[in-house]
Amino acid sequence: MATCAALYDKYADRKGGMTADEARKSLAPYIDSFKLIINEQEIVLGPGKGPLSVIELKRICAIVDEHEQLYIVTAGCIYIMYKATAQIDINIRS
Repeated sequence: MATCAALYDKYADRKGGMTADEARKSLAPYIDSFKLIINEQEIVLGPGKGPLSVIELKRICAIVDEHEQLYIVTAGCIYIMYKATAQIDINIRS
């Protein structure tokens, strides 16, 4: 399991931006379990209620797929997606 600090160090300073096709390819195995909606400008998580449930594609620095977790890294936060439970936590960079 990667630490959030290590993910921020490695990816958060990259210029963000991902196309919808890149996001769909990276997240294809998880679209149903996490109830993701990917359109041309954003990823909507779950039912899409609340400001943190929408990730603009232009803000994504990396999507990191590890054995038990999936991480969506932006400059300001990391979405930690647990594959076994489909739970999503958010780490806000301080």
